[in-house]
Amino acid sequence: MFGRSELEIRFKSLLAILRRVGWKFSRNESVTLLGGEKRLETLLNQGKIHATKKNGAANTKWEFDAAEVIMYVKPNKMYLV
Repeated sequence: MFGRSELEIRFKSLLAILRRVGWKFSRNESVTLLGGEKRLETLLNQGKIHATKKNGAANTKWEFDAAEVIMYVKPNKMYLV
């Protein structure tokens, strides 16, 4: 359908747009996309993904940078050719 270089351009464009608009994922969304809680924790500890909390309330949810999460999404074996 698409050439490899075109897919890479589309992927990099998606990451750039997500960064520009400041899109965030919740912890649950990030865990689902990355393939598990342990993988999320590992990427956080390695500094590859950053989490933030809104100021003001003690019980606010963690937010994760969508571009960073998308960059480390675990590939689905069904689509690997």
